Amino acid sequence: MNFPAPNTVEGFVERALRALPDRAAPGALEARVLAEIGRRAVRPWWTKSFAQWPVVVRAGFLVVSVVAAAVLAVGAIAFGTEFGAWSVAGQIVGRLPGVEAVREFAVALGSAAIAVARSIPPLWLDLAVAALGGAYALLIALGAATYRTLSSARPTA
Repeated sequence: MNFPAPNTVEGFVERALRALPDRAAPGALEARVLAEIGRRAVRPWWTKSFAQWPVVVRAGFLVVSVVAAAVLAVGAIAFGTEFGAWSVAGQIVGRLPGVEAVREFAVALGSAAIAVARSIPPLWLDLAVAALGGAYALLIALGAATYRTLSSARPTA
């Protein structure tokens, strides 16, 4: 931590402020804060934030969430292929005026996007993924450096 030089104005102000006595909190405020801390300490774990849940429960929740997402995805695909949902949707769209043109435009746009995506060389895709990963790593490093810089500049009481 960098302290100001003792012979500067900053040093004078720093010494003067540190020499001041600490101010006590009002009694009513202190009582309310301690009561709130006590109330939060006795809450059950499921009413607290996810980060404060027990590790086993968090892991179980994540596993159940992934399984539920997989079941929903497989169910949607099975419903679409097994029960002919795509043909039913096509019949509904065919009976609505003007929707057919929008559907054809969306199909054409999707086909064009697929054609463009297939024309990109795989090396370019690998480089793009590496560049995005590097950008995220740089963002995390800059955030950590900023946090360390700002938190170390704060005087500790």
